[in-house]
Amino acid sequence: LRNGSCVLPDVVQERPGDLQSEEDKAFSRILEDARGVVHPDAVSYTTMIAICRKEGLYERGFQFIKELEDSKIRKDTVTYNAILAFNSKSYLWESALSVLEEMKRKRVRTDAVTYHTAIQAANRAGKWELTLKLFDQMEEDGFEENAKTVDLWLEAARRLANED
Repeated sequence: LRNGSCVLPDVVQERPGDLQSEEDKAFSRILEDARGVVHPDAVSYTTMIAICRKEGLYERGFQFIKELEDSKIRKDTVTYNAILAFNSKSYLWESALSVLEEMKRKRVRTDAVTYHTAIQAANRAGKWELTLKLFDQMEEDGFEENAKTVDLWLEAARRLANED
């Protein structure tokens, strides 16, 4: 199922209920209670998507992304970066890269975080040539690499050299 900034998998696994911590259960209760009271904005969606990524609550994260896509709320760089990072951590590299493409198409400002996260998504998927291409795009767009991004570039270059 394709939905704007991410490809929603048919089945997404969250941590089994018996493995959820008390904090996870409390978080879930707070989310359910807040839905009817809070009128979410870009900041609240960005925060919830980031929390879901960090806590491994993938099904909930996909729900928040879908709600955001269905809403009239305008996404900014930070919101797009949160979606990109969520998709990257979920090993949905194609979805992560579609976020970068959507940002460019809609003329939303990208930043070094955007590129680092896209590079990380491509690298996790073993897409070495794409990793190098994104690194080049990042430099062409005037963003400086950091140590982690350079490490990802080096790994991709090394893996490509070993394939030959």
